[in-house]
Amino acid sequence: MLPIPVRWPNLEVTKDPADADAKSRRLKVQVLRASATVRARDIFDVRTYEDRDWAARLATAIDGPVIATDIGLRVTSYLSADPEDSSRLRVLVSGEAVRAQPAPRRAQFVFASTALVYGRTELIPFVETDSADHPLSPYAASKRAAEMLGFTYHHLHGLDFSAVRFFSVYGPRCRPEMLAYKWLDSAFGGAALPYHNNGQMHRDWTFIDDIVTGLVAASDRRMGYQVINLGRGEPVLLADFVETLEYIAGRKARLEPVPMPNSDVHFTYAGIGKAQQLLNYHPRISFEEGIQRFHSWYMEHVRPQH
Repeated sequence: MLPIPVRWPNLEVTKDPADADAKSRRLKVQVLRASATVRARDIFDVRTYEDRDWAARLATAIDGPVIATDIGLRVTSYLSADPEDSSRLRVLVSGEAVRAQPAPRRAQFVFASTALVYGRTELIPFVETDSADHPLSPYAASKRAAEMLGFTYHHLHGLDFSAVRFFSVYGPRCRPEMLAYKWLDSAFGGAALPYHNNGQMHRDWTFIDDIVTGLVAASDRRMGYQVINLGRGEPVLLADFVETLEYIAGRKARLEPVPMPNSDVHFTYAGIGKAQQLLNYHPRISFEEGIQRFHSWYMEHVRPQH
């Protein structure tokens, strides 16, 4: 379990359960079950938003924030034959979830966004004042569009809307398609792993505990409309990330060098001054400690199942 309490009174897990890996779903629920109401809904079914009983149940818990997430949609938007369709759905879902907030009370909405909205910006480190208007993938474009929808609802209806932009999150209970998880799977006999640009890409790897700390802080504060970076603020070369995992695991993954996708970026680097000021956010877990903790969790909770 995470070492800090998660105090969200209401969480909508917005993913069709039939499409999600069963083990991943169970792990996510275990993290949240002790302190949150978890309701799985099919976000692609418009009837979800026409269900007034569901809306009423949501409204009864609205004294605290609603945390909205879209588990697993990044893979769909990158790889599906029609990525624009999944992106359209993401924007639609974000808008409908915001619209579902009860009008009589001043609601609060915390939206999980991504560092990829910055595209290949030349403003380093990435700062929230960047216009972020050149996203390189349907996934990033849809996240930016959802942020803008949040401003519209803030402007028209007074909704408190905080978009927190995550930077390369890793750690225990991450999704199986995330890089660190896939690397260890490959190292222990799994499939070969694409190795983009021979590892010559920097990522601002941020441990999950620090992300959750920032997310809880955002949910505890009413800030009007805000966009806030949540990262560590210390980019690490992908090749160094892989080398560290290899050293800790004592084995190598099967890596297949491939070009970097045109939708990807060479560099992510979170400017966290705004998060420090507004959220008292100070990431604690170093890259080296985080990798060790993730490896320990994997060996205890994933390897015994194989």
